[in-house]
This record gives sequence, C-alpha cells and structure tokens, in this order.
Amino acid sequence: MSFTPTVIGAGCLAALVGAGAAAAQQQQQHPPYLPTRDVAVTYEMDHQGAGPAKQARVSFSASSGRLRLDLPSQKRFFIFDQAAKTTTVVMVREHIYLQMPLQPEMAGGFVLNADMKYARGNPETIAGQHCTDWQVETDAATGTVCVTDDGVLLLSRGQEKQGSGSGGLQAVEVSYDPQPATLFIPPAEFRKVDISEVAGTPAR
Repeated sequence: MSFTPTVIGAGCLAALVGAGAAAAQQQQQHPPYLPTRDVAVTYEMDHQGAGPAKQARVSFSASSGRLRLDLPSQKRFFIFDQAAKTTTVVMVREHIYLQMPLQPEMAGGFVLNADMKYARGNPETIAGQHCTDWQVETDAATGTVCVTDDGVLLLSRGQEKQGSGSGGLQAVEVSYDPQPATLFIPPAEFRKVDISEVAGTPAR
C-alpha cells in the first residue's frame, strides 16, 4: 500500500511478567488503525511533481464504522463500509454513484492496517492535537505517520523503495463533532450505475 492517495494517482503518496503487562506491550506495537469516535479531518496533500498542495477531507462514523473520503478537486467522494464490505464511489458532477467490493487501498495514505510494520517514535502536536510518530514500512514504501491515542491520523509521509515517488498529507483541521449518518450514503437524487457505464471516465 502506498502512503499517498492511490485514488488521485499520487502512487508512492494504513500487528507491526503477567497478562496485563503482555497486553500493554502488544498495544505499543502499532497505533490504532481507525478512530475510536466520530471525527472529521481536513488535510493538505502534496506529492512529488504534482504542483501545489491540495485538500482532502476524511469523515468517520464510530457507530457505523464507515469512512468517507472527499477529494474536492476531483468532484467525487468515496464511502468505505467495513461491515458491508463495499466501496461506494460518488461522482458529484455527474450525479451518479457506483458500488464495488471493499477496496481499502483506494484510501491509501489515509488509513493504516495490520500489513504495515511499525516502530514507535516521539510525540508531537499537529493541528492542535497530540499524536505519536510511527516509522512505517510496507513491501513497497517507507514513511512516517503521526496518530492520536484515539486513532486519528494527523500526518502521513512516504517514499517509494523503488523509484523516486514521494508525498504525504498533514491535518490542518480536526473536529470531533458527531458526524451525520447522511454523510455516509449517496445523495437520494443520485443515480446508481454499473461500473461498466463509467469505465474510463476521467476525474474532473
């Protein structure tokens, strides 16, 4: 998995004495993979050779386990539903959406996972929130993430092992307000289509 969003073509830019002590040691091996409560995070993104930084927004519902990724520059957003094992792609300009089997790699750079190797680093503060740095490694890339104790990703920067691709994202605003359920479903007026109808449709 790359550390920057594969859905925008950045391509580089997520389980690494007494029983109580053993549990504490296990907890130190990796940060939480997902937030533990409702949250919305606005990020500034950049990747090598891609011009000025762009913004993205991630919203998470703790009750449903759904994560929404908004890419305003592409006029589309993605809903990842772990329980239903689906990814929904909503194309705002076209007023259509499609569903496919869950593809968490489409949120690469915004979500951590158990396939990554982790090494704990130092604490820091980003966007007014305290987080802990972790050195992260996958088969394809190495990088750094900073994650709060309640699982909010505030920083993700990576470098491809092969090639020169690099990039990252950093939180600029964090809100712990409850996230409305309507955020995590396509708008009612949008039409559901088959993937064959939009194959090859460029991002606009």
